[in-house]
Amino acid sequence: MAIIVNHWQRRDRTTIEEFGNAAYEFCRAQRGVEGIGSSRFYWVNSDTLVIQSQAESFEAFDRTGTPELGKASFALSDIARPASTERWQEPRAATELYRRAGR
Repeated sequence: MAIIVNHWQRRDRTTIEEFGNAAYEFCRAQRGVEGIGSSRFYWVNSDTLVIQSQAESFEAFDRTGTPELGKASFALSDIARPASTERWQEPRAATELYRRAGR
């Protein structure tokens, strides 16, 4: 299992409602990508939210995506700025990758 966590910060000209709606649409579009099982957002505070998405593997996140995801991604980027991205991997998968690397 692969998880990506993105932190987003609201731009000054954006309302909280616009910010939340854009995050919701992004999550909805991301769930439409093959291999991505879930995508939800959580408020950190009124200016920051986190989007947590889960997939079978990181390959699902690295695909081109869909036109809907592209549209939602650009809409979110217009009103918020990405603050950080974390890629989380299950210990078993990380260990397997380590072993396949000949370590």
